[in-house]
Amino acid sequence: MSASDAPVVVVGGGPAGLACAIELRRRGVADVVVLEREQQAGGIPRHSNHQGFGVRDVHRLMSGPRYASRYVAHARREHPGEPVMSRRDFERRRQDARESRTQARCC
Repeated sequence: MSASDAPVVVVGGGPAGLACAIELRRRGVADVVVLEREQQAGGIPRHSNHQGFGVRDVHRLMSGPRYASRYVAHARREHPGEPVMSRRDFERRRQDARESRTQARCC
């Protein structure tokens, strides 16, 4: 298995986690899953309604909610059908995949 074939789990659906997932996909990693503990992605900036976000990476001064929504919108636009999952959803998906295997395993 090459590095680009390895599954990757990014913990945290804030701007850093989403940016990491976006960059991994851009570099050819096909299997990237983002886990987020909250119901909605975006991280702390969603709750920080002050200016100061976005200067380094998007070269614009933005409020936290606008900055977070920009990354969430990008992830949805560029990777439709690939939601940011909660840990519970991830575990359920992983268990379903294990159970659907046709080959018997003992462990």
